[in-house]
Amino acid sequence: MKRFCLSLALFLLAGSVNFAQDPKPAAEVDPAVQLMNLYRVKGRSWSHRVITWQRGSGPSVQISSGWVREVKDGRAQVRSQIGSAGRGSVSSSDANYQLDDPNHKSRADAGKDAPSVELDLGWRKFRCKKVKLDIEGAQRTSWISTEFHPLVVKHVEMRENGTTIMNLQSFLEAPVDPWLLYRKQGRKWTQETSIRIGGKGGVGLGTTSKMQYRVKEARENSASWTMSVLDDKGKPSFSQDQEMQFTGSAIERDSAPFADTGMQLKSCPAGEFLCWYTKQGGYETWSSVNWPGVLVAMAAKDYSMELTEFDLGHDEQAFFRTQGNSYELTTTAGDSTTVVRCEITQLADGKATCRTASLDADGNEISAADSVHEVPDAPDTLMAYAGQVEELVVTPAGSFPAIRSTDDSAGRTTWKWNGITVREVLRGPEGETVSELTALNLQ
Repeated sequence: MKRFCLSLALFLLAGSVNFAQDPKPAAEVDPAVQLMNLYRVKGRSWSHRVITWQRGSGPSVQISSGWVREVKDGRAQVRSQIGSAGRGSVSSSDANYQLDDPNHKSRADAGKDAPSVELDLGWRKFRCKKVKLDIEGAQRTSWISTEFHPLVVKHVEMRENGTTIMNLQSFLEAPVDPWLLYRKQGRKWTQETSIRIGGKGGVGLGTTSKMQYRVKEARENSASWTMSVLDDKGKPSFSQDQEMQFTGSAIERDSAPFADTGMQLKSCPAGEFLCWYTKQGGYETWSSVNWPGVLVAMAAKDYSMELTEFDLGHDEQAFFRTQGNSYELTTTAGDSTTVVRCEITQLADGKATCRTASLDADGNEISAADSVHEVPDAPDTLMAYAGQVEELVVTPAGSFPAIRSTDDSAGRTTWKWNGITVREVLRGPEGETVSELTALNLQ
């Protein structure tokens, strides 16, 4: 068992978790497989839970993780770590991958003849190539992502004296901004806590309390926010303002604690959230993956806490509510560049007149047209959470916590902040068309 665990550790530390070692010539690559896509985004990270049963011994549990440290000149540097679950000892190594020239084994895993299947991990579904191999007295089956090749979603190895099962337990397509929660002015969230106190005859008495948090002001490197205790009518009975400084990076991994933490979908009154799940000291904890700092739920004996409200704070009509507001959106397709400028020229009787103009390279108007928008008053709840995905988007006009939407049929991905498109990518047979915010003036 020690010999096998050592070989597994060395294998995982090599960087690419690639079990299907086919000695035969590689089959034709399936065009649906995006070769080496796992390593093409800096900060992308993943982790696996590896359980090994050896005849005559109990199970051994290890956690392996990896993240892309750098992508440059067609090469990716990947850091891998492996250690025993619940222990502090961790081994690590770096590996480099040529992105546009995958090796023989990587191509074999993407063979056109291998069946395509969908694996549902509960927190995410992955389309995979199912690769089987019998070699050296072992039967190996690997499920390898077609979108994020060569990511192993699941692996099962059966030997005469034991079995190894490896499951993907977390995956982040891109690094998450650790301060995203506090970057949107007007964002608010409410948590309700219940504590049960044992009484005579087994009859329990309980207490319930609510805490609300609201971002008062969001700045480039800091934010101010208010914590309030709510009474039984939902009104603040006590409030306190606090300051938050944005320091550190989203991908400072070398000093991060090595923990057996996986992803789960968690439902609560505020909605369903992708969460980091941990269980320690009798407490189960679900914390938001996409908005670090939001505790979605906690559970223990005689104690529970859950998120009851999450208002993202985006006001889709905010731009139209002030005369003089303007922005410029620059679109690039190959060698062609166009610029569109939108400005609120008049505001009256709940209607905003927006002048949209096409500009030349010197910023002069080529053509222009006016349109009228109905502008309702801002509601109490600006944008209630309903499964939206928010990401920090960096543009020439600044950084924006933007809501991402995807239209797969059109090949379009759009990011909007307060209803304004800050970035859009349209993928077609002739390449990408990219639009992004290059100027923003808010009165």
